[in-house]
Amino acid sequence: MQFVVVTIRTSEQKPMIYPAVYRANAVERHRVGPIVYDGGIQRGGPTAECLMAVDNAFSDVLAADPDIRKLTRAEADTWLADNPKVAEKPVEQVNDDLRLAMIRTKIAAGIALSQEDNDALDPTSSVRGITRRTRDVDGYFPDFR
Repeated sequence: MQFVVVTIRTSEQKPMIYPAVYRANAVERHRVGPIVYDGGIQRGGPTAECLMAVDNAFSDVLAADPDIRKLTRAEADTWLADNPKVAEKPVEQVNDDLRLAMIRTKIAAGIALSQEDNDALDPTSSVRGITRRTRDVDGYFPDFR
């Protein structure tokens, strides 16, 4: 599998112009996982990009177009981290199961939670418990190995 980024252009006549080699039905047959857009045109820009994972042979076909480029896994992670559209939809993750189990026990027993307990439940806090982070390659493409 290979990551590719497709540059999409816009004009007054057409809101989204994909590269000539991009054929939606072929993309659907060869891609693995979602197509992740950066929202560039929606923000008023002249172009947008989308990231997807496709099989190796199809990535060679796509990459023949100058508006499509292959990315390594690390480059795909960077693309996602720099993508404002992805940043709008962070993922929440448990990073301390034991602490959350203790908090549930306190709640069930009717014991008041401490400030540290409340902070552990706040994904914006630095206290271990629940965290919020931008989704990375593994979050979008769990089958990509």
